[in-house]
Amino acid sequence: MKPPCEIVARYVLPAIRALIARRLIEKHGYTQLKAAKTLGMTQSAMSRYMALECGGKIKITKEMGKLNR
Repeated sequence: MKPPCEIVARYVLPAIRALIARRLIEKHGYTQLKAAKTLGMTQSAMSRYMALECGGKIKITKEMGKLNR
């Protein structure tokens, strides 16, 4: 059994990064390069998040997004 910290690092954090990346690009008009620089990653990594190659293992629902408000 994997410890919770490993599960969060492997699945939850990438899903949150993917959500933030998609919102920056789709709702705020950022380019992949600008969004990548804002989040401190490469444009290549941003491309993988947009294609859901990374961060697509779990889905962040609207209800989960409201938890931080």
